Amino acid sequence: MRPLAFILGVVAGSALAIFVCLAMVLVVFLLLRAEHPEFDAELPTLVRFTALFAVYSAISLVGLIGQLRSKPWKGWALAGLLAWSVIVVLATRFWLSGGR
Repeated sequence: MRPLAFILGVVAGSALAIFVCLAMVLVVFLLLRAEHPEFDAELPTLVRFTALFAVYSAISLVGLIGQLRSKPWKGWALAGLLAWSVIVVLATRFWLSGGR
């Protein structure tokens, strides 16, 4: 396996694992919000991060597939993954700092 494919596999696997865990937490919060109204305050942030990591895992999987199959568009997929990585970092910092 090529080194870049290995790194992309790690990124794709990590992003997908984070997305699945966030989605499971979102389901639990939605099921329990009638009994625990304090979950309502957390739902918007949880939905944003779930959507963010859904897109991030999809882009990283496309980049991994392009790298493994040596597709001509793999450079665009890697550029998109790099751009989305920057978006994930900036969005995380923005949302966790309260918009400051």
